[in-house]
Amino acid sequence: MRQHRIQMNLCIRQVLEGTTLAAYLLAHPQPNHRTEDDQGNMVEPKLLMTKLVYPWFKTTFPDENEKIKELKDQINLLSGHANLIATSAVFDYGQKADTQITADFFDQPIDQMIWANFYEVGEAITLAIEVILHANLNENAFRLRRTIIEEYAALDDLHHRATIQFNNDYDANAVD
Repeated sequence: MRQHRIQMNLCIRQVLEGTTLAAYLLAHPQPNHRTEDDQGNMVEPKLLMTKLVYPWFKTTFPDENEKIKELKDQINLLSGHANLIATSAVFDYGQKADTQITADFFDQPIDQMIWANFYEVGEAITLAIEVILHANLNENAFRLRRTIIEEYAALDDLHHRATIQFNNDYDANAVD
């Protein structure tokens, strides 16, 4: 964890949106679903996502869509724009000896935030794998290793247990 929470969240958002698009492309391999409208004109990428990909994904993967939406909403709330929470992660107001204000390149190393970062990355990774596995099982677009389902189940179980441990250990009153 490099202590760049904003950068991490922007990367997570790219993974989530890329996963959504990858699932769509697995189900719609025809080139006209990728880049062109009915008249053969290039489709604006945002329009492609909002008019084609997101409605399809919401219908096809409603549970995963809700999880992705929750993660993206949290990213938008805390990291999408400059705000006091993100700014306070790099500024230290008089906590260091003989210093009133310091601004570090890295975010302040707050244990609860580091573990929250691990949780968010784990959530994004397991969600991305789940979506691609389900999309491929529906479309049979590529051949999977025989052990992939068991490997994913073990990873998902590890993430679930780590989430429970994080929630048990996390004490909101301990966060400064």
